Amino acid sequence: MRVMLLAAILVAGSFAHALAQDSGPLPEVSESPIGYPSVAAALADLQTRSDVQTSVQGGWTIIIQAQPRTLWSFPDAKHPAYPAAVRREVVTGPGGKVYVKMQVLCEASKLACDDLVRSLQAMNKEIGAPRKRRSS
Repeated sequence: MRVMLLAAILVAGSFAHALAQDSGPLPEVSESPIGYPSVAAALADLQTRSDVQTSVQGGWTIIIQAQPRTLWSFPDAKHPAYPAAVRREVVTGPGGKVYVKMQVLCEASKLACDDLVRSLQAMNKEIGAPRKRRSS
């Protein structure tokens, strides 16, 4: 089983630029980083829980877990990185700074998994970028 891990961090309106890797293979780990042994196990367990909200958006199953404050994302079978699970948890760090810890378990090909992680990194970078004020 191919397992990928990305620990992406968005820190209070800024993005950790060290995470932006444009080329080369991304690191892999031998154990699941999401707390479940497989993508299927994660999805099956989360879908049976009463403390989560589930929806389907743009071909992704989205599961919101209140405690811990976590957003789970699972692409459908048409996605090149299927099966994959993306876990984003809101964490309060030192000094009260809030950030998002992202972990990815991807069981598809190395290329598809790397592409998925890079696209998520790009989205996180956009989210964490300071916003320009509009002039009235």
